[in-house]
Amino acid sequence: MTRSRQLLAVTGVAVAIMSLGGCERRREPVAIEPAPQPPPTAIGGGPLDTEAAVERIVEARCVREASCGLIGTKWASHEACVEVASREYADDLTEEDCPNGVDGNGLSQCEEATRTADCNLALDVVGRVPACRKSTLCSR
Repeated sequence: MTRSRQLLAVTGVAVAIMSLGGCERRREPVAIEPAPQPPPTAIGGGPLDTEAAVERIVEARCVREASCGLIGTKWASHEACVEVASREYADDLTEEDCPNGVDGNGLSQCEEATRTADCNLALDVVGRVPACRKSTLCSR
């Protein structure tokens, strides 16, 4: 009888192992957060709205202010620069000025010229940098 109990025990263990091997473990799908989106750009070469263009010019200005050592002296922080520059530039480039939107290439040139502008140049208005004049920025 001992032999039959051993055989029964071995068979029971084998059945249990095979049952476990047949179980399927499913993992819950993991939600993936989308990456932050860059500022809107022209799709297919179309014009940008003036508000988005002003935001990009403001960012370029504050990058320039940082490279000139003005963050921490003139501006308490990058955010403070953005806040004040946004107010200063709000009326400099409007939908009335550019009813057909802003030219993407002109905006890119304006951003680059603003980032690399001489530190002695006051950037209190958008058009202070020649590449940022309405005649260059506005789509025709």
